Amino acid sequence: MSKHLTYALFLIFLFSPSAQAQFLLRISGGALQKASYILGTIHSQPGSVLDNMPEYAETEAQCLQLYPEFDLLDTLKIEQAQTTGLRMIELPDEKTIFDVLSEEQTIQLGRCFKDVFHVGLKDSIMSPIWHFHPNAFISFFSTILSMEEMKKYPELLRNVAPGTTIDMTCIARAKERGMRIGYLDKVASDEEVDSINDKLTQNLEAGVDSLMAFISHLEIHRQRLVKETQLTVKMLNYWQQRDFAGYSSDAELLSVLQRDSVMFKKRNVRWLSQMVTAMHKAPTMFVVGCGHLVGTDGMVELLRREGYDVEQVVPTYLAAIRRYLTSEVGSQYAEADYCVPLCQIVAVDESNAEDIRVWGDFWVYNYSLSGDTLQCVSGGNHPGLIHVRQTEKGFEVTGFDRVEDGSNFKKSARRIFGKKYKDFMAVQADDKKRERLRAEGLAEYVRNYNIPATHYQDYGRPAKALKQ
Repeated sequence: MSKHLTYALFLIFLFSPSAQAQFLLRISGGALQKASYILGTIHSQPGSVLDNMPEYAETEAQCLQLYPEFDLLDTLKIEQAQTTGLRMIELPDEKTIFDVLSEEQTIQLGRCFKDVFHVGLKDSIMSPIWHFHPNAFISFFSTILSMEEMKKYPELLRNVAPGTTIDMTCIARAKERGMRIGYLDKVASDEEVDSINDKLTQNLEAGVDSLMAFISHLEIHRQRLVKETQLTVKMLNYWQQRDFAGYSSDAELLSVLQRDSVMFKKRNVRWLSQMVTAMHKAPTMFVVGCGHLVGTDGMVELLRREGYDVEQVVPTYLAAIRRYLTSEVGSQYAEADYCVPLCQIVAVDESNAEDIRVWGDFWVYNYSLSGDTLQCVSGGNHPGLIHVRQTEKGFEVTGFDRVEDGSNFKKSARRIFGKKYKDFMAVQADDKKRERLRAEGLAEYVRNYNIPATHYQDYGRPAKALKQ
């Protein structure tokens, strides 16, 4: 079988030809104890895109389970899925496409085949597909025509190393963390395969008519696929901007998804019951193609009908500050197992997205785990003004004006905090509140990162129980 056709079969039977984009959504409410999440993906994109999504790492750390569509790291399962898909479209009684087409129809198909695949239909290398249902040939043509058009847009067909797509990366990360992994899709049973094959056989004549109509209007279908490819680029732009609201309300894009509404609805409804069950067992990250999220039968709407709240997770400047404190400040102290940043905010000025100013008392604690106790190894506080900039990739810290130690403390604090100086000094003087915030922040950190700790301890002090 030709390389083009082998790849086409893989796309057709393993993945749905859905619209795809990348968004992160939070699922809450509906009697859930903790939130779960959905990551909408571009299946063909590299896992490195997660490096520009710090919010994914933060939400992933809160989850105990991962549910992608299928196990893309299990070669045997992929081969089984491909084999099952091929069985679904085989003609009955060892018939071939030449048995169900007239001589004239065979000539037409051969010409079209040569034009699209650049190989003769009756060449021996093509013998594996001779036994397929006419509808399968329509899928072959559509897939290859789409791939040819996508070559004009390198951003759609990025050169991704084997095993490093975004979906595969999510699975690999989950396995490294020891998360429980389930799958929304499974290989069809023999009964399901036979049922689908029987329906295709019963509609064999209609399948022949559809194939010949497709061939007769090939140029019209080619132009339709050109338009759909352009829409895919449009979707990619929504993804790059993280504009889920725009994506989910774009009538032109939704019309393409609506064309496959039956297929989407069946899968989404089947997934829904699995997702509800999984979420009520433990916080779960679901990883699906973004085409399944939108529309009247999309996962977002189905979940909302079930009483859940679904909202997009967007980066916040506080997450950027915590990352900065961990990497830039925490690294200055003696190394330990965990670095816990805490922020006691005094004031914020968000009027300029290029320079969001956050005044506060910022603490960094490094802890090592001994048994069930987090023991403080090092750390300290760093009051001052942190500057944050909002970019297309999220928020990033651009500078930190620190209050000086020693004799220059008050002078530098007055200069940095200005009219907020009294508020800052009130924060500094309230030891009880600071300790309460530390206990709460540490307990949240332990929950989010699934650390097996029940107590925390400062050097020379008795251990204290972490709040549940």
